[in-house]
Amino acid sequence: MGWLLKLATGNPVTLLWIAGGVFVTGLVVGGSAAWTAQGWRLDASKAEFAVFKAETKAAGEAAEVARQKDISDRKVISIKQEADNAKRYASLDARYRAAVAAARMSGNNSSSSTTESLSSAAAVISRTDRPLDLAGRLAGLEEGILGLLQRGDKAIERTITCKAWIDEQVAK
Repeated sequence: MGWLLKLATGNPVTLLWIAGGVFVTGLVVGGSAAWTAQGWRLDASKAEFAVFKAETKAAGEAAEVARQKDISDRKVISIKQEADNAKRYASLDARYRAAVAAARMSGNNSSSSTTESLSSAAAVISRTDRPLDLAGRLAGLEEGILGLLQRGDKAIERTITCKAWIDEQVAK
């Protein structure tokens, strides 16, 4: 051990070599420990990701099954509603035709049952408040379109102003 101390103190370059060797040994030991710890972290992250993928896949499959069930339920409901609507409209058409036929056959349009049948069928078929409602909706739609056009004009003005400013900045 004495000869090592004599060698280190006798030649400063040897002392540098010894310090470099200790430094490299420390790097190797520390680096291998860090490499191992990072490997463990990587393995843990891979395991967590695998669990996440499995849970996400299961949730996606469950959502797809629920969506397919919802679609099939809606189809059943839609078919039932279409059948009910067809019956209701057929019934209204039949009542209207019967009322018209009865009015033609009787020759007397003032009978109370015929008038009631015709008025109830006509109330379903045509409504007098629809033109007013349509005019109001069209006016609201026109106001909305005019508002959008005004906003578009303002946006165009701002764009032109910005372009002019950029052109000025580039010209400087």
